[in-house]
Amino acid sequence: MVQINIIEIQSLKEICKQLSHDIRNPLSRIQILSQVLLEDIDKLPNESQIYIEMISSASKEILNALEDIMKTI
Repeated sequence: MVQINIIEIQSLKEICKQLSHDIRNPLSRIQILSQVLLEDIDKLPNESQIYIEMISSASKEILNALEDIMKTI
């Protein structure tokens, strides 16, 4: 019984690692693209600036949360 639980835990850890990887890659691209846009943010309309800043901030928060999750696994 204990052995099955250890196997299940290891499987869950592997699933979490794979999901983290699958989420982190596209999210990192979003973060990089938003940083590129932030470099020329003064050239964009105010509303666009707000949205880009929100995207950049939210993607950083999610990446940090993924890092924290992976530290606990």
